[in-house]
Amino acid sequence: MENYIIEKKKSIYRSPAKSVQHYMKPAYEEASQKKGSKLQKEMKRILTTHLETHKSAMFTYAVGKTMKEFNEMKAHVERKLETELRKALKLGLAQWPGHTILPDFTEELKDMIEKSNEIDSIRMGLECD
Repeated sequence: MENYIIEKKKSIYRSPAKSVQHYMKPAYEEASQKKGSKLQKEMKRILTTHLETHKSAMFTYAVGKTMKEFNEMKAHVERKLETELRKALKLGLAQWPGHTILPDFTEELKDMIEKSNEIDSIRMGLECD
């Protein structure tokens, strides 16, 4: 699980850069086709114009893609933890005869997920400030 989280975090950290590269690709291609005098100035103009025109959409796309990856990782970790917790509880309860039925922790799990979502909302609010 730890390796999964580390690899996903790496991917999430790289996501904004990949998104910007994706959005800038047409400008890179156009700039690479230019030839002649004042080449550097023309390439800079193309890249700057493209960046200014698309910066809002680029930012929105990058944030959306990054959040999607984060939420996928979070859901995977939650499912994995729930599975492992159920397994541990079954093994623990198997030590006492007649206690093989797991208690229903559905409400507690929902409560924990709500609290986790509240913390995420607060964090997102603080990061935006």
